[in-house]
Amino acid sequence: MTEVQVLSEDQVVMDHLPKDKALLEEDALIEESDQDTRSSSMPEALLADAVEGSSTADPQETAPTEAKLAELEWLYFQSFGTKALLTREDEVRLGKRIEQGDRQVRRALRAVLSITRGLRQTELLKGCQGELKAVVGVSGLSATDLEKGKRVIQQVIKETCGPSGRVTPKARELKAALKQYHEGWAQLEKAKEEMVLSNLRLVVDIAKHYNGRGMSLLDLVQEGNIGLMKAAERFDHRRGFKFSTYATWWIRQGITRALADQSRTIRVPVHMTEAYQRVSKATRRLAQRLGRQPFLEEVAGAVKTSSDKVEQTIQVFQDVASLEHPIGDGETLLGDFIPDRETPQADSQVGRKEMTREVARALGSLSPREEAVIRLRFGIGQGEPMTLEEVGRTLGVTRERIRQIEEKALMKLRAPEFQQLLRPLL
Repeated sequence: MTEVQVLSEDQVVMDHLPKDKALLEEDALIEESDQDTRSSSMPEALLADAVEGSSTADPQETAPTEAKLAELEWLYFQSFGTKALLTREDEVRLGKRIEQGDRQVRRALRAVLSITRGLRQTELLKGCQGELKAVVGVSGLSATDLEKGKRVIQQVIKETCGPSGRVTPKARELKAALKQYHEGWAQLEKAKEEMVLSNLRLVVDIAKHYNGRGMSLLDLVQEGNIGLMKAAERFDHRRGFKFSTYATWWIRQGITRALADQSRTIRVPVHMTEAYQRVSKATRRLAQRLGRQPFLEEVAGAVKTSSDKVEQTIQVFQDVASLEHPIGDGETLLGDFIPDRETPQADSQVGRKEMTREVARALGSLSPREEAVIRLRFGIGQGEPMTLEEVGRTLGVTRERIRQIEEKALMKLRAPEFQQLLRPLL
């Protein structure tokens, strides 16, 4: 979860504004809110520090060993191992705080929209209004949405002050709305962070079920944490269910999509991964019920699809083998046992030469014009076959005349002596 930076270094708006006492007091309040927000951090930051520390501790070791990975896992799990689980009352309390922060942020955005309607409409202001409306319309405000809202408000303030930097009443109102926006953002992020930190053990428990499928446990936990953050953004405490129940689906969704995108050398679309999961589940259930491996038709009936679709889905998820994989003692590779069908074999080359010789002998019995028409029409030694019109343009005669010459030549080649010569080549 992105930590809140209430006043970033790139906030160029305030650099050229004259500061009166009221504005300085507002700046002090915002800085104080900034310090409170930055004091808390997510375990991902701790994990990143641990990874960086381990990589700089010994420059000679470039690849992480199993011992290092185990140490990282232990450090990460220790960071939230003692965190108490939330009770139902705690979840309701945090949910209300998230709602309050969300309402305050949206109220500030609507205030900015209301103020900008009374300003001279420039292209920049019109674009900012569209972006603010888009943020207000989002159901669950993410860190990206909040950062976007702050950036747009800063652009509006800068546009309002103009090149002179004069503090107008509208600029003072926008500054107050920005302060309200920061306070709501800080409250929103702090409540979501507490909710996420208290449920990190749930992510680990779910991630362990997917371990050994092409991604390390820490990577699975990281993807699950992203899903947990999305759940915190969309959780509604009024529905009556626990947050852990609601977050489980989001965590699994994040992990399964990451496995589909990253675990295989050749990426498989997510919908194919979901289809394979349905096929695998139906296969296991049928095997338990029937006491044997089910047939494709039985699996297809269970998942309500065709046998061809089931077979195609299974083939997509077959393991990928490298052609450089050593076989036996390691001197031979897997690719050595795969025949090369592109390189012609010696016996086929001999047969092709014999066929070319017999065809040339048969065509030699025709007149020069007939032989040329047959060669051009059927692409014998000439590349691609030609149409009657193309042959006519090449030889300078009409299409009908080429048809007559072709028919006469084919009648000659159908004679018994030529049939005995050409039949073995068919």
